[in-house]
Amino acid sequence: MPDQKKPKNIYKPKVYRIILNIIYGILAMLVLAYLLTYFINNINIIILISMLFLMIYFKWVIYNTYIIIYIDNNHLIYKKRKEKKEFDIEKCSFNAKITSSTGDTECTLNIIDEQGNPHWLDCELIGYSNFMNLLNDLKIVGDNANPIKIKTLKKGVKK
Repeated sequence: MPDQKKPKNIYKPKVYRIILNIIYGILAMLVLAYLLTYFINNINIIILISMLFLMIYFKWVIYNTYIIIYIDNNHLIYKKRKEKKEFDIEKCSFNAKITSSTGDTECTLNIIDEQGNPHWLDCELIGYSNFMNLLNDLKIVGDNANPIKIKTLKKGVKK
Protein backbone atom coordinates (compact mmCIF):
# COMPACT_ATOMS: atom_id res chain seq x y z
CA MET A 1 0.00 0.00 0.00
CA PRO A 2 1.29 3.49 -0.78
CA ASP A 3 3.15 5.10 2.12
CA GLN A 4 1.73 2.40 4.48
CA LYS A 5 -1.37 4.54 5.11
CA LYS A 6 -4.59 2.92 6.17
CA PRO A 7 -6.59 2.17 2.99
CA LYS A 8 -9.92 3.88 2.43
CA ASN A 9 -11.75 0.60 1.73
CA ILE A 10 -10.81 -3.07 1.95
CA TYR A 11 -12.72 -5.76 0.08
CA LYS A 12 -12.14 -9.27 1.42
CA PRO A 13 -13.85 -12.56 0.64
CA LYS A 14 -17.03 -13.11 2.63
CA VAL A 15 -17.08 -16.14 4.93
CA TYR A 16 -20.54 -17.16 3.72
CA ARG A 17 -19.32 -17.16 0.08
CA ILE A 18 -16.45 -19.47 1.04
CA ILE A 19 -18.79 -21.77 2.99
CA LEU A 20 -21.27 -21.77 0.09
CA ASN A 21 -18.50 -22.84 -2.32
CA ILE A 22 -17.38 -25.56 0.12
CA ILE A 23 -20.96 -26.87 0.21
CA TYR A 24 -21.15 -26.75 -3.61
CA GLY A 25 -17.89 -28.70 -3.82
CA ILE A 26 -19.04 -31.37 -1.38
CA LEU A 27 -22.36 -31.77 -3.19
CA ALA A 28 -20.60 -32.05 -6.55
CA MET A 29 -18.22 -34.63 -5.07
CA LEU A 30 -21.15 -36.70 -3.77
CA VAL A 31 -22.89 -36.60 -7.15
CA LEU A 32 -19.63 -37.62 -8.84
CA ALA A 33 -19.16 -40.50 -6.37
CA TYR A 34 -22.72 -41.68 -7.00
CA LEU A 35 -22.23 -41.57 -10.78
CA LEU A 36 -18.90 -43.40 -10.51
CA THR A 37 -20.61 -46.35 -8.78
CA TYR A 38 -22.21 -47.17 -12.15
CA PHE A 39 -18.80 -47.49 -13.83
CA ILE A 40 -16.38 -48.56 -11.08
CA ASN A 41 -16.94 -51.38 -8.58
CA ASN A 42 -14.01 -50.64 -6.27
CA ILE A 43 -15.11 -48.22 -3.51
CA ASN A 44 -11.51 -47.21 -2.76
CA ILE A 45 -11.02 -45.94 -6.32
CA ILE A 46 -14.35 -44.08 -6.16
CA ILE A 47 -13.30 -42.39 -2.90
CA LEU A 48 -9.87 -41.56 -4.32
CA ILE A 49 -11.31 -40.00 -7.51
CA SER A 50 -13.94 -38.09 -5.51
CA MET A 51 -11.39 -36.70 -3.06
CA LEU A 52 -9.08 -35.74 -5.92
CA PHE A 53 -12.00 -33.92 -7.57
CA LEU A 54 -12.77 -32.12 -4.30
CA MET A 55 -9.15 -31.00 -3.86
CA ILE A 56 -9.00 -29.70 -7.44
CA TYR A 57 -12.35 -27.93 -6.97
CA PHE A 58 -11.18 -26.21 -3.76
CA LYS A 59 -7.91 -25.14 -5.39
CA TRP A 60 -9.65 -23.86 -8.52
CA VAL A 61 -12.70 -22.19 -6.95
CA ILE A 62 -11.51 -20.99 -3.53
CA TYR A 63 -7.72 -20.86 -3.42
CA ASN A 64 -7.25 -19.41 -6.92
CA THR A 65 -9.97 -16.78 -6.48
CA TYR A 66 -9.15 -15.69 -2.92
CA ILE A 67 -8.37 -12.02 -3.38
CA ILE A 68 -8.16 -8.90 -1.21
CA ILE A 69 -8.67 -5.50 -2.85
CA TYR A 70 -7.61 -2.21 -1.26
CA ILE A 71 -8.82 1.18 -2.45
CA ASP A 72 -6.76 4.13 -1.24
CA ASN A 73 -7.59 7.52 -2.76
CA ASN A 74 -6.17 7.10 -6.28
CA HIS A 75 -4.79 3.56 -5.96
CA LEU A 76 -6.26 0.10 -6.29
CA ILE A 77 -4.12 -2.65 -4.81
CA TYR A 78 -4.98 -6.30 -5.04
CA LYS A 79 -3.40 -9.25 -3.31
CA LYS A 80 -3.84 -12.72 -4.71
CA ARG A 81 -1.75 -15.26 -2.79
CA LYS A 82 1.84 -13.98 -3.10
CA GLU A 83 1.03 -11.67 -6.00
CA LYS A 84 0.48 -7.99 -5.23
CA LYS A 85 -0.29 -5.40 -7.88
CA GLU A 86 -0.94 -1.69 -7.59
CA PHE A 87 -2.79 0.47 -10.10
CA ASP A 88 -3.27 4.21 -10.32
CA ILE A 89 -7.05 4.57 -10.70
CA GLU A 90 -6.72 7.75 -12.75
CA LYS A 91 -4.45 6.08 -15.31
CA CYS A 92 -6.40 2.83 -15.70
CA SER A 93 -9.73 1.97 -17.21
CA PHE A 94 -12.16 -0.48 -15.67
CA ASN A 95 -15.10 -2.55 -16.71
CA ALA A 96 -17.16 -5.04 -14.81
CA LYS A 97 -19.20 -8.09 -15.65
CA ILE A 98 -21.95 -9.47 -13.44
CA THR A 99 -23.54 -12.76 -14.45
CA SER A 100 -26.43 -14.27 -12.53
CA SER A 101 -27.69 -17.78 -13.07
CA THR A 102 -29.58 -20.22 -10.87
CA GLY A 103 -29.37 -17.95 -7.84
CA ASP A 104 -25.58 -17.54 -7.96
CA THR A 105 -23.84 -14.37 -9.07
CA GLU A 106 -20.44 -14.21 -10.74
CA CYS A 107 -18.61 -10.87 -10.48
CA THR A 108 -15.57 -10.05 -12.61
CA LEU A 109 -13.55 -6.84 -12.70
CA ASN A 110 -11.30 -6.02 -15.66
CA ILE A 111 -8.50 -3.54 -15.05
CA ILE A 112 -6.75 -2.19 -18.13
CA ASP A 113 -3.45 -0.69 -17.01
CA GLU A 114 -1.47 2.21 -18.49
CA GLN A 115 0.17 -0.04 -21.09
CA GLY A 116 -3.18 -1.47 -22.21
CA ASN A 117 -2.68 -4.85 -20.50
CA PRO A 118 -5.88 -6.42 -19.12
CA HIS A 119 -5.98 -7.84 -15.60
CA TRP A 120 -9.09 -9.94 -14.90
CA LEU A 121 -10.08 -10.29 -11.23
CA ASP A 122 -12.65 -12.89 -10.20
CA CYS A 123 -14.50 -11.09 -7.40
CA GLU A 124 -17.10 -13.78 -6.74
CA LEU A 125 -15.86 -14.45 -3.20
CA ILE A 126 -16.21 -10.80 -2.09
CA GLY A 127 -19.94 -11.00 -2.77
CA TYR A 128 -22.34 -8.97 -4.89
CA SER A 129 -22.93 -6.10 -2.46
CA ASN A 130 -19.19 -5.57 -1.83
CA PHE A 131 -18.57 -5.79 -5.57
CA MET A 132 -21.12 -3.04 -6.16
CA ASN A 133 -19.43 -0.94 -3.45
CA LEU A 134 -16.09 -1.53 -5.18
CA LEU A 135 -17.57 -0.38 -8.51
CA ASN A 136 -18.94 2.70 -6.75
CA ASP A 137 -15.46 3.47 -5.32
CA LEU A 138 -14.00 3.12 -8.81
CA LYS A 139 -16.71 5.47 -10.13
CA ILE A 140 -18.06 2.85 -12.53
CA VAL A 141 -21.56 3.00 -11.03
CA GLY A 142 -23.30 5.33 -8.61
CA ASP A 143 -23.72 9.08 -8.29
CA ASN A 144 -20.03 9.79 -8.95
CA ALA A 145 -19.82 7.62 -12.07
CA ASN A 146 -18.40 9.21 -15.16
CA PRO A 147 -20.99 9.62 -17.92
CA ILE A 148 -20.76 7.25 -20.83
CA LYS A 149 -20.81 8.96 -24.22
CA ILE A 150 -22.37 6.97 -26.99
CA LYS A 151 -21.86 7.93 -30.60
CA THR A 152 -24.67 6.79 -32.85
CA LEU A 153 -25.10 6.89 -36.59
CA LYS A 154 -28.38 6.44 -38.41
CA LYS A 155 -28.25 3.77 -41.03
CA GLY A 156 -28.32 5.13 -44.56
CA VAL A 157 -27.49 8.72 -43.48
CA LYS A 158 -24.14 10.08 -44.63
CA LYS A 159 -22.12 12.46 -42.55
